[in-house]
Amino acid sequence: MTGERQQETVNRAGWFGPNLRALSSVCAGGMVVLIAISALSHDTGVFATMEDRSLRLIAFAALTVWLALGLGLHRRGVAAMVVLGFASFLEVFVHPIRGEAVGTLPAANLGIVLAWCSLQVYAWRVEKRSAEV
Repeated sequence: MTGERQQETVNRAGWFGPNLRALSSVCAGGMVVLIAISALSHDTGVFATMEDRSLRLIAFAALTVWLALGLGLHRRGVAAMVVLGFASFLEVFVHPIRGEAVGTLPAANLGIVLAWCSLQVYAWRVEKRSAEV
């Protein structure tokens, strides 16, 4: 072994190995489904309360993160735009048909923006970490 250099292999996927993407997708998808069912089955009154807004904020933030992880982190902007279109469709067409209170679109938009900003920071950290290694 004199003169030979041993190369150490670095597992960039971490402890979970290649199953990290599948594990995160299943966990995020389950959370999104549960939150979406809760948000859609929630009966709003005549006006949208703070509880309705916080529920929509969490639901659409989780949906944005889940879609961005599913499409790929580099497509986080596309994921945010798709979820924004879905939220706008729900608020403009579906909620008035169901007779629910409107006014939760700003909360859904805030959830989408917060999720997108968090994904931006996460992508920056991943790129910084890969440049160091």
